[in-house]
Amino acid sequence: MLGCCALGLAASASEIELLAGEEASFSPDGMKLLFQRQVGDGFRVGIRDVATGTETWVRTDGGNALQPTWGPDGSVLYTWGHSRETAFAADRARSADGCNLWLWKDGANRRLTTGRVREYSAAFAPDGRIYCSSTRGTEGREAPGDFINAAYLYRVDPDGRTVCVHEAVGTKGGVTGPRVSPDGRLLVWAQSAAFAQTWRLLLARVDNPRRILPLTPRTMCAYAPAWHPDGVHLAFTGFTPGDPGWGIYLMHVRSGALRRVADGRNPSFADNGRRLVYDRAGTVYARPLAADDLPSPDSVPTEPDPLADVRCVRAKFRYRPVKALAHVFQAIYPEHPLGLQLFFRETGELCFATRGPDGRYVWLPSRHVFKNGEEVEAVCVRTRDELYLSVNGELDVVRHDDGYLKLSAEPVRVLKGNKFPGEVRSVELSHAWPEALAKPLTRAAFFEEVVK
Repeated sequence: MLGCCALGLAASASEIELLAGEEASFSPDGMKLLFQRQVGDGFRVGIRDVATGTETWVRTDGGNALQPTWGPDGSVLYTWGHSRETAFAADRARSADGCNLWLWKDGANRRLTTGRVREYSAAFAPDGRIYCSSTRGTEGREAPGDFINAAYLYRVDPDGRTVCVHEAVGTKGGVTGPRVSPDGRLLVWAQSAAFAQTWRLLLARVDNPRRILPLTPRTMCAYAPAWHPDGVHLAFTGFTPGDPGWGIYLMHVRSGALRRVADGRNPSFADNGRRLVYDRAGTVYARPLAADDLPSPDSVPTEPDPLADVRCVRAKFRYRPVKALAHVFQAIYPEHPLGLQLFFRETGELCFATRGPDGRYVWLPSRHVFKNGEEVEAVCVRTRDELYLSVNGELDVVRHDDGYLKLSAEPVRVLKGNKFPGEVRSVELSHAWPEALAKPLTRAAFFEEVVK
């Protein structure tokens, strides 16, 4: 349940203007303030001494220094890139340079990652490893004539090794802002299922990042999470219908209780959680965090049943290579002729697709590499706001979206094997969750697992 969503929160008398900039955070001792600021046509990362007001720039050699965060030893982690091309132009030109992670300490800069990739929104975990968003590993995933704009969730180990922790869906899905909880057990990030769609906060255990719990409502856009030092609450940038603009929300993570406390973006905590820092229109502000700012879990409505309207399709077929769009099946509904469908793209990629509330196309691509003549069993599931695709008993991918078009209880008819060169053995539709797949997580189930 949302609270404190009235207009005029930005005019709070307790709010103090700190400096011009964005993405700001205090050092653990409160003596320095880290920030980014636009200077000319680029961005720089600066450190302000609170006592003297002196500002030190991390680097001044051109390019863009962005999204700084503190390291555990007073160092500064940030993204830096010198290319002035757009991402699209850089991709088409096969540019050699990228936006990589760097570490500044005591006046010296050290490169942490390399490659023609974009890496950003990075932060240290309590164990010294780094989590970030990265386009690393997305090469070759685009369809012919397509431009890939995906970003995956990566971990950078102290030895420099990069490990993909979680892949976004499709060629235009993305993740941003991964942050590990103070106790090192939970990982939160923002994810969009496709380019220009709503960002949503997701939560997982660090040791099992594929078992994901959506945190924020489907109607809310949310990104830039920051853990409160108590590990119980989150702050993040959010917008929900009716808000005057971007706002700072606080969440009681276990219950989902929300409260909007300020107008602004990019929150962080200071003074062991007693102050909230954020920016608005290029200026950084701080305000005390009162006890009643923290949302109460007592009035949170009952969590809706994620299995209230399950659509399950089990298809068995013999695969033959495809060179054009080919359907294994199409389930035609009164609401839409392509209410549910399983098809191969020209690239040989298997996709499960449905329709959004407004009729838009929503799809989930498989990672399975098919062999000529292979016998395949694909299990496709659509819940209230998730798509699942399992190939030959292995859960392939899951997609969290903004809800789907309401469909009639049964399709008008099912078409099998439209232009598919292989043989469709059978197609079965049901409203039951398949026993072979783990059921969608609820908050109660997730935190019961965490306690164990």
